[in-house]
Amino acid sequence: MYAEPQPATASAAASPAESGPPTRRDLGSIFGSYRVLALDRDALNRELARNGFSSAAAALPLYGFGLDVSWNHFRFGVDVSQSASEALKRANDGAEASLSESLGSFDVGYDVFVGRFFSVYPLFGLSFGTATLQLDPAKAPLMPAAFSKYRSDKQVSIDASSMATNWALGFTMFVPFVDPHKQTRFGTPGITLDVRVGYLWGVSNDGWQEGSASLSGLPTVRTQGPYARLALGIALGRESYAAH
Repeated sequence: MYAEPQPATASAAASPAESGPPTRRDLGSIFGSYRVLALDRDALNRELARNGFSSAAAALPLYGFGLDVSWNHFRFGVDVSQSASEALKRANDGAEASLSESLGSFDVGYDVFVGRFFSVYPLFGLSFGTATLQLDPAKAPLMPAAFSKYRSDKQVSIDASSMATNWALGFTMFVPFVDPHKQTRFGTPGITLDVRVGYLWGVSNDGWQEGSASLSGLPTVRTQGPYARLALGIALGRESYAAH
């Protein structure tokens, strides 16, 4: 007896229940970042001005790189960044100094919203900052008496370190190279664009040092202030979807 052939069902055609927005996105991303950071340098600027030098900029741009790993809505990240040296000049004799900043952060966040290509997360972490000042000891911009033993040196580099808590809100866009519903054996490769705004709240700071020698009486620079960060990364992700 002849039987009519039955049409193939949608479930037999391919991929089951992988559709719609993901309920979870696990990503590993290596990224480069650009950060604008406004640090608390009021005391330093007052001392610079007292010695006839121009003040340091209100905010310095820092460039860096890092690694983010996301698992089950949690995200863990580490990044390091460094600013270019900012020239500080004295008008009356042309004496120069330079100031630069470096920053390292360890952060933990949680994706409170995960969309098809977009996620939002609050973040908390610890940041470690270092301010580096280079100067001619004979024309020191900060308390010249402190540099009396370095008078024969052409240039001295001093550092001040500090630590801060990092509070931020982040937005991540994930752009896959392939259809995430048809993930490869190694997940879904793509790029991430991450925007973060936050505040560093200083919790400790050390005095200035030249090598292992401490320099007392100099105004410190705290790692504290608002910042904005833009990061672009290469990602490998795996997504989970609700059953339909």
